[in-house]
Amino acid sequence: MPSPVAMSSEADRVASYRSEPIDALKGVLILLVILGHNYYFGNYYPLWFNALYNFHVASFLLLPFLFSMRALEIGPFRDRVVRALAPQLAFLGMALVAYFALYVEKSGAGIADWLLAVGVALLVQNEEVLNSAAGFRHFWFLPAMITMMCLLYLYDRGALWVRRAILGGAFVWHLTIGLVPLEVARYIPWGLPIVGFLLLPGLLVRYFYGRIRWRPLGDLLLIGLWIALLFLVVKWRLFMGLAGDLGSVRSLLDPARLLFHGFFLLLSFFALLRLAAYLPSLFAKLGQVSLKLFLIVPLLWQIFWMAGGSRLSAESDVGLLLLVLGSMVLMVALGYALSRWIEQSRWNALLFPRSLAQWSQGLRPWQRER
Repeated sequence: MPSPVAMSSEADRVASYRSEPIDALKGVLILLVILGHNYYFGNYYPLWFNALYNFHVASFLLLPFLFSMRALEIGPFRDRVVRALAPQLAFLGMALVAYFALYVEKSGAGIADWLLAVGVALLVQNEEVLNSAAGFRHFWFLPAMITMMCLLYLYDRGALWVRRAILGGAFVWHLTIGLVPLEVARYIPWGLPIVGFLLLPGLLVRYFYGRIRWRPLGDLLLIGLWIALLFLVVKWRLFMGLAGDLGSVRSLLDPARLLFHGFFLLLSFFALLRLAAYLPSLFAKLGQVSLKLFLIVPLLWQIFWMAGGSRLSAESDVGLLLLVLGSMVLMVALGYALSRWIEQSRWNALLFPRSLAQWSQGLRPWQRER
């Protein structure tokens, strides 16, 4: 087993998410997210599916806490927001067009109802309303990530009273959002329910990440403890979905479960972080295109499902496992190939810009090459 990559210094942690161990972690997480979107996995392994939603998407939202934004000026921060906002608008726009063409009743009333749903979806950007307008649930994530980055930017660069206000609000939100009826929480915009809930765990991630000295034996014990607890979570059905609509999140009325799930989330994040340090470079390569895979694979999956994937089945346990793994490998391979093709094309500046200037350039009409 290779030696783990040493933890970055505080100075190294300021500016960029791009490093091989962090890319490898993103690679692990995007594979888990793709697995969570796999209908075979959800249908055939429902307990493991529910356990996965305890931590995999939430871990993505905890990633920004590994890096301080204190030295990040407004221009570079704006570019980070654009990196999430531009692909969100592009792929959501494509999904809306496809949904209108395939599913919306072409009558005055049908179109009016859909346009109302689109307006609500664009304003709120949460799971259920996006699904009603575009037929996809996963589009909630990038607005939530933007909200998380904005709050973290205010926290890192704000005055002491700003940091105290955000910390106090995070503590109260973490304890009470579980008391808010789902019908109300669903219309709190831009992923704020889950973002507010994860602010406190995220600040704990930052605190521990900067103080723990990672060692191979400690990594082994950490990963082993996480695997053992994961099996207990499945066995005892200790589920709390931390993605999209927070219908099962706990509150101060159930402090034991709230503390347990907080501990399990932190354990999962750090276990996957340390595991990623030992993984081959393939995972880092997947992590480098994790955003593209997140947006492209669900579209590919729907095409696959409509083209005959819904009719595939298996009788034996081995057959079911092969069906899950085979379909997942197919989606990842196709998504990775398409991601790399987009990177080399003119579409990249429009779909996945690295800055506001690049996005503006991508929005201009293409000029014929001379």
